[in-house]
Amino acid sequence: MNTPPPAGKTFPELYDVARVEPTPEHLEQYRKAKEELKEFGVPFKY
Repeated sequence: MNTPPPAGKTFPELYDVARVEPTPEHLEQYRKAKEELKEFGVPFKY
């Protein structure tokens, strides 16, 4: 049987809600993923 994947995190768990900015942990995760994708040749404008 297929089981659904675990639920992701909520917006307040990933962002500073008052400033609407990503938490340092979430931003670092994004940066790491972006670098990995660049290594595979995925182009990024910024």
